[in-house]
Amino acid sequence: MIIRGRSVSSVRLALGCAAVAGLAGLALSNMPASATPGSVKAGTVKAGTIAVVDKAEAVKLAFTQALIVNRQLGNPLSQGELRLRPVPATDLRAAAREGVPSVADIRTRVARDRKNISAHFGSAALLARENHNVDLTMVHLADPNLRALEDGVSQVAFTSVTVIGNTATITAKAHEWTKSVVRQTAGGNWLDVSPEGDMIYNAKLSMGPTGTWLVTDMIGGFANGSGP
Repeated sequence: MIIRGRSVSSVRLALGCAAVAGLAGLALSNMPASATPGSVKAGTVKAGTIAVVDKAEAVKLAFTQALIVNRQLGNPLSQGELRLRPVPATDLRAAAREGVPSVADIRTRVARDRKNISAHFGSAALLARENHNVDLTMVHLADPNLRALEDGVSQVAFTSVTVIGNTATITAKAHEWTKSVVRQTAGGNWLDVSPEGDMIYNAKLSMGPTGTWLVTDMIGGFANGSGP
Protein backbone atom coordinates (compact mmCIF):
# COMPACT_ATOMS: atom_id res chain seq x y z
CA MET A 1 0.00 0.00 0.00
CA ILE A 2 1.28 3.47 -0.84
CA ILE A 3 0.93 5.84 2.07
CA ARG A 4 0.29 9.39 1.01
CA GLY A 5 1.68 12.31 2.99
CA ARG A 6 4.68 14.54 3.43
CA SER A 7 8.18 13.21 3.48
CA VAL A 8 10.19 13.50 6.68
CA SER A 9 12.42 16.14 5.13
CA SER A 10 9.48 18.31 4.03
CA VAL A 11 7.89 18.01 7.47
CA ARG A 12 11.13 19.01 9.12
CA LEU A 13 11.43 22.00 6.77
CA ALA A 14 7.81 22.99 7.41
CA LEU A 15 8.22 22.87 11.16
CA GLY A 16 11.40 24.91 10.83
CA CYS A 17 9.57 27.49 8.71
CA ALA A 18 6.84 27.52 11.33
CA ALA A 19 9.47 28.64 13.81
CA VAL A 20 9.93 31.83 11.81
CA ALA A 21 6.15 32.29 11.64
CA GLY A 22 5.69 31.60 15.36
CA LEU A 23 3.44 28.52 15.20
CA ALA A 24 1.44 28.13 18.41
CA GLY A 25 1.59 24.87 20.37
CA LEU A 26 -1.35 22.50 20.30
CA ALA A 27 -2.78 19.73 22.44
CA LEU A 28 -0.45 16.91 23.39
CA SER A 29 -0.89 13.29 22.40
CA ASN A 30 -1.43 10.51 24.88
CA MET A 31 1.94 9.14 26.01
CA PRO A 32 3.44 10.91 29.06
CA ALA A 33 6.47 13.04 28.23
CA SER A 34 8.72 10.93 30.42
CA ALA A 35 7.65 7.64 28.87
CA THR A 36 9.38 5.50 26.30
CA PRO A 37 8.10 2.23 24.87
CA GLY A 38 8.88 -0.07 27.76
CA SER A 39 8.82 -3.68 28.82
CA VAL A 40 5.79 -5.91 28.43
CA LYS A 41 4.22 -7.62 31.41
CA ALA A 42 3.82 -11.23 30.40
CA GLY A 43 1.38 -12.39 33.08
CA THR A 44 -0.27 -15.65 32.01
CA VAL A 45 -0.03 -14.98 28.28
CA LYS A 46 1.25 -17.86 26.18
CA ALA A 47 4.91 -17.85 25.21
CA GLY A 48 4.21 -17.40 21.50
CA THR A 49 2.07 -14.35 22.19
CA ILE A 50 4.75 -12.90 24.46
CA ALA A 51 7.29 -13.15 21.63
CA VAL A 52 4.97 -11.27 19.28
CA VAL A 53 4.24 -8.57 21.85
CA ASP A 54 7.92 -8.18 22.71
CA LYS A 55 8.72 -7.78 19.00
CA ALA A 56 6.04 -5.10 18.69
CA GLU A 57 7.54 -3.24 21.65
CA ALA A 58 10.97 -3.42 20.03
CA VAL A 59 9.48 -1.94 16.84
CA LYS A 60 7.91 0.90 18.84
CA LEU A 61 11.19 1.69 20.52
CA ALA A 62 13.12 1.57 17.22
CA PHE A 63 10.69 3.97 15.54
CA THR A 64 10.66 6.33 18.52
CA GLN A 65 14.45 6.52 18.58
CA ALA A 66 14.64 7.06 14.80
CA LEU A 67 12.10 9.87 15.06
CA ILE A 68 14.13 11.49 17.85
CA VAL A 69 17.28 11.21 15.72
CA ASN A 70 15.44 13.01 12.91
CA ARG A 71 14.20 15.81 15.18
CA GLN A 72 17.41 16.32 17.17
CA LEU A 73 19.79 16.84 14.26
CA GLY A 74 22.25 19.56 15.22
CA ASN A 75 21.29 19.63 18.89
CA PRO A 76 24.02 20.65 21.34
CA LEU A 77 26.12 17.72 22.53
CA SER A 78 24.56 18.06 25.99
CA GLN A 79 21.13 17.41 24.44
CA GLY A 80 22.10 14.46 22.30
CA GLU A 81 20.54 11.64 24.35
CA LEU A 82 17.85 9.78 22.41
CA ARG A 83 14.89 10.11 24.74
CA LEU A 84 11.52 11.81 24.87
CA ARG A 85 11.85 15.20 26.50
CA PRO A 86 9.19 17.66 27.67
CA VAL A 87 9.03 21.02 25.94
CA PRO A 88 11.44 23.35 27.79
CA ALA A 89 10.91 27.02 28.49
CA THR A 90 12.85 29.58 26.45
CA ASP A 91 15.22 31.87 28.31
CA LEU A 92 15.73 34.80 25.93
CA ARG A 93 18.60 36.27 27.93
CA ALA A 94 20.46 32.98 28.00
CA ALA A 95 19.72 32.40 24.32
CA ALA A 96 21.08 35.84 23.45
CA ARG A 97 24.37 34.92 25.12
CA GLU A 98 24.69 31.80 22.98
CA GLY A 99 27.29 32.20 20.29
CA VAL A 100 27.54 30.56 16.90
CA PRO A 101 28.98 27.06 17.44
CA SER A 102 32.64 26.66 16.64
CA VAL A 103 33.77 24.74 13.58
CA ALA A 104 35.04 21.94 15.85
CA ASP A 105 31.70 21.81 17.68
CA ILE A 106 29.76 21.61 14.45
CA ARG A 107 32.01 18.84 13.14
CA THR A 108 31.43 16.86 16.34
CA ARG A 109 27.67 17.28 16.03
CA VAL A 110 27.79 16.19 12.38
CA ALA A 111 29.76 13.05 13.25
CA ARG A 112 27.31 12.19 16.05
CA ASP A 113 24.26 12.76 13.85
CA ARG A 114 25.59 10.75 10.91
CA LYS A 115 26.41 7.86 13.26
CA ASN A 116 22.89 7.97 14.72
CA ILE A 117 21.36 8.05 11.25
CA SER A 118 23.31 4.95 10.19
CA ALA A 119 22.23 3.14 13.35
CA HIS A 120 18.48 3.81 13.00
CA PHE A 121 17.65 4.05 9.27
CA GLY A 122 17.99 1.20 6.82
CA SER A 123 17.19 2.32 3.27
CA ALA A 124 19.36 4.23 0.82
CA ALA A 125 16.64 6.84 0.27
CA LEU A 126 16.17 7.58 3.97
CA LEU A 127 19.90 7.59 4.67
CA ALA A 128 20.43 10.11 1.88
CA ARG A 129 17.52 12.26 3.02
CA GLU A 130 18.59 12.32 6.67
CA ASN A 131 22.20 13.13 5.80
CA HIS A 132 20.98 15.95 3.57
CA ASN A 133 18.99 17.25 6.55
CA VAL A 134 22.22 17.25 8.57
CA ASP A 135 23.85 19.50 5.94
CA LEU A 136 20.91 21.93 6.00
CA THR A 137 20.89 22.02 9.80
CA MET A 138 24.56 22.91 10.00
CA VAL A 139 24.02 25.83 7.62
CA HIS A 140 21.36 27.17 10.01
CA LEU A 141 23.69 26.76 12.99
CA ALA A 142 26.23 29.05 11.32
CA ASP A 143 23.69 31.87 10.82
CA PRO A 144 24.67 34.71 13.21
CA ASN A 145 21.06 35.95 13.41
CA LEU A 146 19.58 32.59 14.34
CA ARG A 147 20.09 30.49 17.45
CA ALA A 148 18.74 27.00 16.85
CA LEU A 149 18.81 26.01 20.51
CA GLU A 150 17.38 22.50 20.42
CA ASP A 151 14.66 20.29 18.98
CA GLY A 152 12.87 17.30 20.39
CA VAL A 153 9.94 14.94 20.68
CA SER A 154 7.89 14.99 23.86
CA GLN A 155 5.31 12.29 23.20
CA VAL A 156 4.62 9.38 20.85
CA ALA A 157 1.33 7.46 20.72
CA PHE A 158 1.00 4.43 18.45
CA THR A 159 -2.35 3.78 16.80
CA SER A 160 -1.27 0.63 14.97
CA VAL A 161 1.70 -1.74 14.97
CA THR A 162 1.83 -4.74 12.64
CA VAL A 163 4.74 -7.17 12.70
CA ILE A 164 5.08 -9.94 10.10
CA GLY A 165 8.34 -11.85 10.27
CA ASN A 166 11.22 -9.40 9.93
CA THR A 167 9.13 -6.49 8.67
CA ALA A 168 6.77 -4.12 10.45
CA THR A 169 4.48 -1.18 9.77
CA ILE A 170 3.35 1.46 12.25
CA THR A 171 1.11 4.48 12.48
CA ALA A 172 1.88 6.95 15.24
CA LYS A 173 1.14 10.45 16.46
CA ALA A 174 4.04 12.48 17.82
CA HIS A 175 4.31 15.86 19.52
CA GLU A 176 7.40 17.67 18.24
CA TRP A 177 8.92 20.97 19.26
CA THR A 178 11.62 23.44 18.28
CA LYS A 179 13.39 26.00 20.46
CA SER A 180 15.00 28.88 18.62
CA VAL A 181 15.43 32.65 18.69
CA VAL A 182 15.96 35.02 15.76
CA ARG A 183 16.79 38.66 15.17
CA GLN A 184 16.31 40.80 12.09
CA THR A 185 19.75 42.42 12.14
CA ALA A 186 23.02 42.11 14.03
CA GLY A 187 22.56 43.82 17.38
CA GLY A 188 18.77 43.64 17.12
CA ASN A 189 16.40 42.24 19.70
CA TRP A 190 16.06 38.48 19.87
CA LEU A 191 12.59 37.04 19.33
CA ASP A 192 11.41 33.68 20.64
CA VAL A 193 10.12 31.54 17.75
CA SER A 194 9.54 28.10 19.23
CA PRO A 195 6.79 26.17 17.45
CA GLU A 196 5.40 22.83 18.47
CA GLY A 197 2.83 20.62 16.85
CA ASP A 198 1.36 17.15 16.43
CA MET A 199 2.51 14.97 13.55
CA ILE A 200 1.06 11.77 12.09
CA TYR A 201 3.59 9.22 10.81
CA ASN A 202 3.31 6.08 8.72
CA ALA A 203 6.50 4.03 8.71
CA LYS A 204 7.95 0.71 7.68
CA LEU A 205 10.73 -1.09 9.52
CA SER A 206 12.88 -4.12 8.74
CA MET A 207 15.16 -6.26 10.84
CA GLY A 208 18.76 -5.22 10.17
CA PRO A 209 21.77 -7.53 9.79
CA THR A 210 22.68 -7.11 13.47
CA GLY A 211 19.20 -8.04 14.68
CA THR A 212 17.96 -4.49 15.34
CA TRP A 213 14.94 -2.85 13.77
CA LEU A 214 15.70 -0.14 11.20
CA VAL A 215 13.27 2.37 9.70
CA THR A 216 13.16 1.91 5.93
CA ASP A 217 10.31 4.27 5.04
CA MET A 218 8.82 7.15 7.02
CA ILE A 219 6.22 9.62 5.81
CA GLY A 220 4.71 12.28 8.02
CA GLY A 221 2.30 15.17 7.93
CA PHE A 222 0.78 17.62 10.36
CA ALA A 223 -2.20 16.36 12.32
CA ASN A 224 -5.46 18.14 11.59
CA GLY A 225 -5.25 21.72 12.78
CA SER A 226 -1.60 21.41 13.83
CA GLY A 227 0.15 22.78 10.75
CA PRO A 228 1.29 26.32 9.99
